[in-house]
Amino acid sequence: MSRIIVAGDSLLKKDNKFLLVQESKEIARGKWNFPGGRIELEEDIISCAKREVEEEIGIKTKPEYLVGIYQIWQKPKENVIVFVFKSEILGGELKGSEEILDLKWFSIEEIKELNDKGLLRDKLVLNVVEDYIAKKKIPLEFINIHD
Repeated sequence: MSRIIVAGDSLLKKDNKFLLVQESKEIARGKWNFPGGRIELEEDIISCAKREVEEEIGIKTKPEYLVGIYQIWQKPKENVIVFVFKSEILGGELKGSEEILDLKWFSIEEIKELNDKGLLRDKLVLNVVEDYIAKKKIPLEFINIHD
């Protein structure tokens, strides 16, 4: 069965490094990705991004803006739309969960190395970091949420 998935991910930056999580799910086990995940029914995409970060790594965040909206074809079964937010860390303690094997801060050079070694969940991770460095920003007010 084919399906469409919508996800909210967060780009978190500190001291010129980006936080990535190492996934434990079978489909991407051992691969590095941004914290985030699938939207739930009756949840808006901003709330999704905040919830997923808190569930996966134990910290509260505030999305500041969208770095971009990315589409990934995982043929033949999935069409994935990912909203990636640049988010600010508000508090909490970084800790793992059953959804991740590890978490770590990486420089852009280290992320490029992970990409070259095939250790990123998808090239999307590197593309997002490059878009962030290029100062691509979509204000949150462009997301219109209707009940």
